[in-house]
Amino acid sequence: MSAITFDDTHWPLLLLRFEGTPTPEQLEAYLARRLEYLQRQERHGIVYDTRQARLITSQVRQRHAAWSREHQAQRRQFLVGNALIIPSPVIRLSMNLVLSLGGAKVPYSVAATVPEGALWVAHRLHEAGETEPAERLRRHFEPLAQAPHSR
Repeated sequence: MSAITFDDTHWPLLLLRFEGTPTPEQLEAYLARRLEYLQRQERHGIVYDTRQARLITSQVRQRHAAWSREHQAQRRQFLVGNALIIPSPVIRLSMNLVLSLGGAKVPYSVAATVPEGALWVAHRLHEAGETEPAERLRRHFEPLAQAPHSR
């Protein structure tokens, strides 16, 4: 079973949870919804929670890359950054290397937990002049990041 869920309850933070391997149809639905958020023309950041994700097919990877290129200008204008949640230290290190060598078009961070990723997005929002939402995110996620079993 696979799913991609959107959580915008902490907007301008968008939390995306991936479970399993998305089908091409699920990817298209995801891309359409992502475009809706870009069309709001509001600065925002994304936390990609990949803890339950599985490897994606080359077809899905290629389609996602094409969509990213197609909407590169909007992403650069309105997306302050992406935080990828990857619990494994080895995979986090590998992903950081891949992203840095690939010349990521949008700032990114690879984190171990959702609160850690959300705090990074809060920092990026603050740097972009979005101080009120950044402070709101910090107030919500700092206690969670300091909890013994942050999620």
